[in-house]
Amino acid sequence: DEKSNLIQIKEKYSYSKNKMESNHSVGLYYFKKASYIKRYFNQLIEEKQTINNEYYASLPYNYMVRDSLTIKIYNEVHHFCQWGTPQDLEEYLFWANSIKGQS
Repeated sequence: DEKSNLIQIKEKYSYSKNKMESNHSVGLYYFKKASYIKRYFNQLIEEKQTINNEYYASLPYNYMVRDSLTIKIYNEVHHFCQWGTPQDLEEYLFWANSIKGQS
C-alpha cells in the first residue's frame, strides 16, 4: 500500500497548523542494513543537517527516500513509552512497578 510509504519526515516541525491532524514519529527507527546507517548518517553529518545543532536519527530517512528506497510507515501504534527525560523514566518506573505489584 503506497499510503504506508514515507515521502518525507520532519523533526521538530508539524505538517499542519493543527498538530493533532498530522502524523508524528514516535522516534523508533529500523534500518534493513547496517550499511544504510553508515552511509546515510555520514551524509547527514557531511551536509551538517542539524536542528538546533543536534543530529536526529529520523533525518537520514529523507536521503533514503531521495535515493528511491522504500520506507514503510506503521500507523497502528497502540501504546508508547518515552524515556527522553529523567522524569519520563521515573513515570515509567512508577507505572511498571505498580503493574508488577498487581500481578
